[in-house]
Amino acid sequence: LTKTELLDILPISGMPVCCLDREQSLINCQSRDNPTVVVRGDNLLYIIYTSGSTGQPKGIAMNHCTLVNLISTQTHSLYGAAKTLQFASPSFDVATQEIFFTLCTGGTLYLIDDQQRRDPSALLDFLLDEKIERLFVPFAFLEQLAIEAGESQRFPVALREIITAGEQLKITPPIVNFFDHVGQCQLVNQYGPAEAHVVTEMKLEGTASDWPKLPPIGRPIPNNQVYILDSHLQLVPPGVLGELYIEGVALARGYKNRPAQSAEKFIPNPFSTEPGGRLYRTGDRARYQANGNIEFIGRVDRQVKIRGYRIEPGEIEVVLNTHSAVKESVVLATEGDTSERLLVAYVVPQTAPTAETELRTHLQHLLPDYMVPSVFVAIAHIPLSPNGKVDHKALPPFDPALRTPVENFVAPRTEEEQIIAAVWQEVLKLKQVGIHHNFFNLGGNSLLIVQVERKLRAQFEHQLTVTDLFQYPTIYHLANYIVQCKKEKVGIDSSIKDRIRKQKTAFSRKAKSGRKK
Repeated sequence: LTKTELLDILPISGMPVCCLDREQSLINCQSRDNPTVVVRGDNLLYIIYTSGSTGQPKGIAMNHCTLVNLISTQTHSLYGAAKTLQFASPSFDVATQEIFFTLCTGGTLYLIDDQQRRDPSALLDFLLDEKIERLFVPFAFLEQLAIEAGESQRFPVALREIITAGEQLKITPPIVNFFDHVGQCQLVNQYGPAEAHVVTEMKLEGTASDWPKLPPIGRPIPNNQVYILDSHLQLVPPGVLGELYIEGVALARGYKNRPAQSAEKFIPNPFSTEPGGRLYRTGDRARYQANGNIEFIGRVDRQVKIRGYRIEPGEIEVVLNTHSAVKESVVLATEGDTSERLLVAYVVPQTAPTAETELRTHLQHLLPDYMVPSVFVAIAHIPLSPNGKVDHKALPPFDPALRTPVENFVAPRTEEEQIIAAVWQEVLKLKQVGIHHNFFNLGGNSLLIVQVERKLRAQFEHQLTVTDLFQYPTIYHLANYIVQCKKEKVGIDSSIKDRIRKQKTAFSRKAKSGRKK
C-alpha cells in the first residue's frame, strides 16, 4: 500500500502495488464490514530466527495458542492496564509480550529510540518523564539502570512491575537498593527459550535484601509442564541436576524447513498418553528444589549467552571462515577479567597471520556487535580429540594481555588522554591502552561503556553522554572532543563576561551623567 508520489523511491520488485490515491474510487465500492477470519490455536503466529548449532540461523515457527496462553496467564497473574515500555527489538520474542499484553489489557505502549535503549541514564529520564508502570528488561540492563538510579538518586517510583528474562537473574546490591526505593514495584523472573517463549515464572516478594542471590525460575505457567531428566530421559529427584525439558502449549511447531533439527530438539514425549505428544530439549541444566521451584544452573552444550543474547559460537565460526585469509577457526566463550564472559576466536591462517583489525572489520560487517570476539588468537592447527571432534580443552588458555594490541600503540600524552586511559584500564582490566585503540576492539561493550561514562562524568566538567562515547571510541578522538568542548565553554563564558563588563560601564556612564544634571 502506498501513494503514487512514492512509487519512484520504493524498492519494489515483483510485488502487487496498490496506490491509495489512484485506487480510491475502487476502494470506496468495497464492503465496509469487517471480513470474517477464523483463527485457530494451531495457526502460525510468527517466525523468529535464532542461532543454530550448525552456524546458520534457524526460524522458530510459533503458533497462536502459545501467545494466547501466555497473555491469558499474565492477565490473571500480573497487573492489568499499565503504561508499558517497548524495550525489546521486534526480532525478539519478548516484544510480542510487550505489545499484545499491553493491547489486550487496555494499556499504553511507549516506544523509545536506540539511544534510550542502550543508555541507562536516557532510559531513566524517559521512565520518570512518562511515569512508566511496566518494564520488560534483561538482567544486565536492569542492573545498569539500578546503578544509574542509585548514583543519581532518581528512582522511577511509578513502576509497578518489572519482568526480567533472557539470562540468569542475580540479586546484586544495586538491585536491592533499587527495589528498596521503588517499594510498590514487583520483580518477576521468567524463563523460556525462544522455542517455547515463557514457560516458568517466579514472583519475588518481601524485602529485596531477603531475596536469594540467584533466584529460582519458579514453576510452569498453566497448560505447560517441565521435566528434569537424566541422560536416559529418566526423572531425577529434587536437588539432583538434570537437563530441562518442556511439554505443553508453549512449544513451537519446530524449525522452519529444518526437519532434522526439529526432530533432534522436539522429541516424542515418553510421559504422554496422547498421540503425537512432544518434549522440547532445552539444553539447560536445572534442578527442582524441595518446595517445587526450579533452579536454573546453566547451559549443557556450547551455546552461550553474551550480554543477554543467546548465541551459538558456530555461527561466528561460519562467518569468520568466509574470510579469504582464514583456513579454519574455533570460537569459545571464556571468563575474562571483567564481570562478564568474552568471546575468543582461535584462527588457523591460510598462510601468514592476518591483522586482527582486518578480521574484526570483516565480522562487524556481517554480525551484530555482541557476536564479534574480543580476542583473536593465531594457532597452527585446531586440536582434535581421538574421535575426531574439536578438543576445546587443548586450545591455548585465554591470556588477558592478548586484549591489548601492540600494533599502532601510542601512549597517552595530554592530561585528558591520561584520564581517559586510566578509566579504560580500570573498566577493561587492562595494564595499558593506546590512544588509537578502539574501546570496543579491546573487549568493551554497551554495558561497560556506561561505566566509563559514569567515571568520566566525575572527572570532566563537560557532561559526556553514552552517545558521545559511541561516537568517539578512541582515546585520541574523545580527548580532542573534550578539549574542543572546553574551548567553546571558555569562549561562551568570556563573551558573557565581556557583555556584563560593557553593561556595567554603560550604567556607570548614565549614573555620572545624571549626577551632572
